[in-house]
Amino acid sequence: MARTTPARRAARLLDQEPNVRPVATDGTFFFGFGQGHQAADQSPGRGLVYFPELDTKREISSYARTELLRKSRFNYANVGFYRRIVNGVARMVAGTGLMPRPTTRSPEWNKLATRRLEARWGSRAAYDLAGKFNGYSAQRAKLRCRYKDGDVATALTKGADGRAATAIYEAHQIGNGSNVTEADIKSLIDGIRVDQHNRAIGVRLLRPDGTAAELPASACLLLADYERPGQNRCLPIAAHAINHMLDKTEIDTYLKGGIKQASRIGYYIARQANTSPTVPRPGASGRLTTVTTSDGRKVKMEKVFSTSGGEVADLNPGEEIKMLLDQRPHPNNIEFLEYLIRDISLGIDLSPEVLWSVVKLGGANMRYVMADAQSFIEQEQQVLIDSDLGIEYVYFIADEIAAGTLPKCPDPEFWKHDWIPPMRWTVDFGRDGKLYLEQVRSGALSFRRYFGMQGLPFEEIDEWLDEYAYIKRGAEARGLDANSVLAQIYGRPSMPAVQPSAGDPEKPAPGSDDDEAADDPAT
Repeated sequence: MARTTPARRAARLLDQEPNVRPVATDGTFFFGFGQGHQAADQSPGRGLVYFPELDTKREISSYARTELLRKSRFNYANVGFYRRIVNGVARMVAGTGLMPRPTTRSPEWNKLATRRLEARWGSRAAYDLAGKFNGYSAQRAKLRCRYKDGDVATALTKGADGRAATAIYEAHQIGNGSNVTEADIKSLIDGIRVDQHNRAIGVRLLRPDGTAAELPASACLLLADYERPGQNRCLPIAAHAINHMLDKTEIDTYLKGGIKQASRIGYYIARQANTSPTVPRPGASGRLTTVTTSDGRKVKMEKVFSTSGGEVADLNPGEEIKMLLDQRPHPNNIEFLEYLIRDISLGIDLSPEVLWSVVKLGGANMRYVMADAQSFIEQEQQVLIDSDLGIEYVYFIADEIAAGTLPKCPDPEFWKHDWIPPMRWTVDFGRDGKLYLEQVRSGALSFRRYFGMQGLPFEEIDEWLDEYAYIKRGAEARGLDANSVLAQIYGRPSMPAVQPSAGDPEKPAPGSDDDEAADDPAT
């Protein structure tokens, strides 16, 4: 069968489009099939763009995804920057774990549900069939798997005690399996069974013998960030940078090898052309070479070149000793490596400074980078909640009600709840904290939102009220003016205002990054 070449393909297209003729531009020729859109044309002035599959469902084959998974795990095992991407981003998003809080219209039931959920969800033995993670540490583990492998599955199952539990399956454990029938092929895509609307209705988990057991999609949660509607499996977060990572590793290896080699050889003998006969040099025979110097001394040449030697041999006419001054790594090499890092980071949708180095940023730029990172973090947290945590919460709460350990909720919408994320990132807690407190005092920020931004449940306000009442009772018992004592401690609204002290950070210190940011019109 004749191979289809670009020339044959162009000839065939010319037969179909007789009005199209080669057009010259910048010294090259291309066929004007793009009807004026040069990006749609093929030109010998640049490489051929090969992207053969436009059906998103079939774009990533099982082979392609497996190869990307294999290389991603290689980079994770050997490249520190890749580990920073996977582990660092997982820690930024999950921290010590997002905390669920019931929000039904029954406050008493909410408290009971929180305690029961903590008892089961907060226990490794109860939450995970493998006993490795609880509901909080599993969040980081799942995100690491998702960022490294592309996706991860959580099966909603039962433990040995017959109560709700989970089992975590990594990406390599999801696949069609060897027990696939002819009828399955049309509805199975790389371990995911879909219906006519491309909705996932089943997930196949591989057994050690290569066969697969299929779970309904409602009982097997696939944590993945779908970039397009047609996707059923996802790729590692840095799939675009796998070759960059391999290239960076090779460049680092070559540079390090060159530096080590140069460090072994401290000097060399430079020789001019057409010199007189030379003195013996250390050979490769393994025998010691002895020469006699001009003053009659005998010198072993191997001793000259050994690490413990210090004698210098007589030189022949036209020779001189020069010290080897190695200039590696060249500044251009370092700049190129930094470019690779920037390209890798931006492809992940994070600023390079967040993943690599912040030493070049000032106060205003740092705030912009942190705000950009916080937006990314909140988006990833929402994906985690929508794809996994929210469904897990309902599953565990329903199991508690069915088991009788939690009474039926008076509110029919027993499933309503919120998630409290870890504390928001900040580079100036004093400045941001003062702003938040002012917003609370003015009513622009509620206590619920304020505590949520600190990664704390709203019920923390109960502790403050208990503390407030305790101090008031203690002051009154001692014959003190309770209002004055409370005003000095808290300075809350409706109390005498506490004047800011001289050290109150009202204004940035001169010369600081904050002072520069205050003068920057862009901020």
